[in-house]
Amino acid sequence: MKDYRIVERLKKLLIFQLIVLYPLLGNAVCVHSSLMTSLSECPYEVEAGMNQTIGCENITVLLEGQSQNGGNPSWLNSDGIVVSNSSSVIVDKGGKYFFSVNFDDGCVSVDSVTVTIDYEIPFIFIEQVLADPCDPFSFVLDASASDVSEDIRFVWFRPDGSIIATSDLVEEDLILGTYYLESYDESNNCSNLDSFEVINLQAQLIGANAEYSILSDGMYQLGIYSDKQIIGIEWNNADLLTCSDCFNPVAILTQSTTFKIEITYSNSCKEELILYVPVEREEAIYIPNIFSPNGDGTNDVFYIQSREDRRVKQFLIFDRWGNTVAYRENVHTNKLSDGWDGKLNGKELKPGVYMYYIVLENAVGDELYYSGDITILR
Repeated sequence: MKDYRIVERLKKLLIFQLIVLYPLLGNAVCVHSSLMTSLSECPYEVEAGMNQTIGCENITVLLEGQSQNGGNPSWLNSDGIVVSNSSSVIVDKGGKYFFSVNFDDGCVSVDSVTVTIDYEIPFIFIEQVLADPCDPFSFVLDASASDVSEDIRFVWFRPDGSIIATSDLVEEDLILGTYYLESYDESNNCSNLDSFEVINLQAQLIGANAEYSILSDGMYQLGIYSDKQIIGIEWNNADLLTCSDCFNPVAILTQSTTFKIEITYSNSCKEELILYVPVEREEAIYIPNIFSPNGDGTNDVFYIQSREDRRVKQFLIFDRWGNTVAYRENVHTNKLSDGWDGKLNGKELKPGVYMYYIVLENAVGDELYYSGDITILR
């Protein structure tokens, strides 16, 4: 007994090959079951419909074939694979599709339709650019590297959802948060949406820090520290310093003094620092606000300095969540071994800001309390 399903499948594949190879693809052709090796005109007309386009608004299309004389319809793709055994089919891929109808007398009529893909989504690229390299808050959002044409429209949205601009550049003052850019191509109705997280560029552009330490009674070591390239330094109160254009002058002071330092960087940007040096004859205590425990032998330990050695009854360091990361009792000022090396249980802590609390005993046994922040740089 013949398996008619296999026979019909082979017929359709043979018919398809003949049709594709035959130069009269647009015409209806007929293959009779009794004469599979010959082609003759089929009297029945079928219509595959109009050519169609898949785009952003319609990601699928419906193909509907018509036959005035009934028959058994099917749709085949360009590989000869049957994609539907009815007069209609929904497709989401481009290419040529063939509408084939097998009639009761063995005649087969075929018509074709082409599905075109126009599904190009506009490309978006956003970057945060400094409008003024010396001002960390003068930045803009630039999307000019995205797909740009007369058919593409841009819409920027603030973090609160309101519209900020309709161009490829946002130049107004921005706040920290997530901004969104929608790009719409009017030529094919395709759109794209991307986001950009505005960050604080101030943290990336922090330049220099100024600090001091006590050398002896009335003498103070001043210093400028920076990971940026400095090409010029100018200290005011030059008459109190051993040099006014160097990184580490020594100051000879008889009273508390505020120093202003103008820094010039290699990119010609300038920064002004303020350094206040307190002079307290009764109890001269110096607690630094920054140190760099990187093992280079300079400023590796956070410790308390004083003109005269004093007992530190309590010395505590906390992280920003309030967890204790260092604790000392009954240690002394001016001793590196009694300070903090920036570690917890032998492991280096991350750079950042920590808090200290210190109870110090003065010359007459009174307790003095100090608290503040200390920054780790590595």
